[in-house]
Amino acid sequence: MRAANEYPSATGPPAALRERLLSDPDAAERAAKGLWQNRDRPGLTFGEMLPGVASIDEPKPSSRLGLRSSNCLGRGNMDGWDLLANTTPAELGRLPNFGRKSFLEVVIVLLETWASSRPGHIVLPLGPEETDGAASGSPISDSHGLELFVENLRSLLHWAWREGGAETVEDALNWWGTKTATDAIWATERGLREARLEELADTSPCDEGTWQSVLDLEPRELRVLAGRILPAKPARSSLAALGEEMGLTRERIRQIESAVVKKLDAVLRSPQGEALAHLSARLVRTVGPITDETTLHDTGPALVQSSSDDPGAEDLDLRSALLLHLAGPYVDIGGVLLSPRTVDSFVALRDHLRSLPPGPLSDPELIAQVRSHLDSREDLEPRIIELLGLRRYLDGLLIWHGNQADLAEAILLGFGKPMTMTDLHEAVGFHVNPRSLSARIQGDERFMRRGKDHYGLRSWGGEEYSGIEEELEQAIERAGGAILFEETVAMFVREFGVTENSVRSYAAGRKFIRQGDNLALRPPDDPVAASGGGPIDMVAGAFCIREHWHLRIDLDHDALRGSGRPIRIAVAVTAGLEPDLTFGVDVDGTTVIFSWSSSQPHLGSIRPLLQLHGCTESDLVFLPLQGPEPRTVQVARFSDRSSALGIERFALEVGLDPDDVDPEEHPLAVSSVLGLPAGADWDDIVDRLRDRGEDTLLAWLPEQLT
Repeated sequence: MRAANEYPSATGPPAALRERLLSDPDAAERAAKGLWQNRDRPGLTFGEMLPGVASIDEPKPSSRLGLRSSNCLGRGNMDGWDLLANTTPAELGRLPNFGRKSFLEVVIVLLETWASSRPGHIVLPLGPEETDGAASGSPISDSHGLELFVENLRSLLHWAWREGGAETVEDALNWWGTKTATDAIWATERGLREARLEELADTSPCDEGTWQSVLDLEPRELRVLAGRILPAKPARSSLAALGEEMGLTRERIRQIESAVVKKLDAVLRSPQGEALAHLSARLVRTVGPITDETTLHDTGPALVQSSSDDPGAEDLDLRSALLLHLAGPYVDIGGVLLSPRTVDSFVALRDHLRSLPPGPLSDPELIAQVRSHLDSREDLEPRIIELLGLRRYLDGLLIWHGNQADLAEAILLGFGKPMTMTDLHEAVGFHVNPRSLSARIQGDERFMRRGKDHYGLRSWGGEEYSGIEEELEQAIERAGGAILFEETVAMFVREFGVTENSVRSYAAGRKFIRQGDNLALRPPDDPVAASGGGPIDMVAGAFCIREHWHLRIDLDHDALRGSGRPIRIAVAVTAGLEPDLTFGVDVDGTTVIFSWSSSQPHLGSIRPLLQLHGCTESDLVFLPLQGPEPRTVQVARFSDRSSALGIERFALEVGLDPDDVDPEEHPLAVSSVLGLPAGADWDDIVDRLRDRGEDTLLAWLPEQLT
């Protein structure tokens, strides 16, 4: 007899069921009673259970019902075959004043009308009179006999052949998914998809009996199975250790192991073994071809428990180990577990990728192979990419192996244009020493310097950057002796990524001479005075603070990492520098180097000074060019400047205390810092700033002053 909590149902092929309903006057009533008893369970609509019922070409259901049932359907807006088709038994049973008698009356009419008007596929619960021997399950996933399966499959194939012009089974499968399929076709297809394979193939799932049969071994055989056959290295016991534990010789342990292997091999070829093989295949399907140890060792015991009768801890461990063994064994590659069917293709792909030069992965076939592995487990994607010797970059993948220069080449190929050394270092990885990477790139013929701090690949072609001074010389020589200076400045900024001020500073060096709009090389017989370059008070960025001239330095990445910079001749002369002279100045206990080579004066690295004051990018440093030593630097923090506006911001930008500047009073402090006489007014200050080209400072002055 069936357990009380099981859900009885029956299925039948369209022709047979239609004949049954038409020939057996009690069949519709029994089915209706079954629906009434199970009406509160979630289930299908009548349209899903009786495909085609919505399009019955008959008078309304109420025309065949008693007055009470007819009125209930009308008030519930269900008096129509299409309306009933969209209704579930639960919804029908909840109509006001709609009891068991009315429910049975409506369903019986529904069944009989459907059977007499349109054949189809039906899945209905039966009444208690027919529960013995019937299969259990939900209406949508009830058991299907092989005969029914074949008949429904034949009807679907015939429909696809007739309606879709299908010629092969593949054509038919594709046609089933079209929107033109009728309700009957959809329901039949769903029934085929949900048919239980163990019923169609006459097999049984793994259960406690399966485990008992497979593990029907003597205690010492079970111990050898657990210690020698199932565990992976290094947990596997040696013959000697296991023999000592069990009081047996090494040879005896070996004999027992051989016997257990033969027994297991035999039982695994039996129907019980097939059930266990099915369970192990479910394990692989659940965790996927690529997984991790935690997922694998959590899923195995869960499947064992679902197929066993509450095994004890020891039995659970043994059964889980056997299931994992049959499912694989999975192979550990760098912390990622791969199924036996996957490991060979994975290793072959990895080895092939390692044989290719670093750079973008562009082969569609290889990309598809990589994607097939990545799709297995999205959360393991970064580790899988790393194990394959790849690297995600921008929107693609890079083949990622070799030395630092190889990796830099791969990055450049992926980026497709020159990059700064800082960006290259970040892309290659911060674990790499930046100086080591820079030395590798600069010493490798594959790379070409394309700007002040930009590097590209020599294979791309283009002009190699050799420094602003040398580039100016080469440009003058190519032009036949002179170049248009402003056009050259713009070209250098565009092509080499250098600043306009840097180009102008180098062009002001002793090696060059301005001739109107042109720049040329200074003739060898044209002497250059040690001083010159114009007055310091006309140099942008020079400010007289506390009676000594200072050079304002806007801190950027280059300054913070220790790069020096060219300075204007007027700045060099004010600092006491002469051609071919180098000296150091004590500033806050650090040494700042000033030098004047044969072509251009320079300020050396001030990185120690910046570190001493904890400076960051965009801070302003006012470096003293004059005065007794040790000198003191003045710092204007970016955080203070960014929060200030108007005249307060102007004061901070020129090295003054905001309290000393008031646009309503005489601008003595401002005129002094710009090298103007004490009597200068705001108009003089505005003119001086314009002459120095400091429009940014002008923008911070109140409008009435400018």
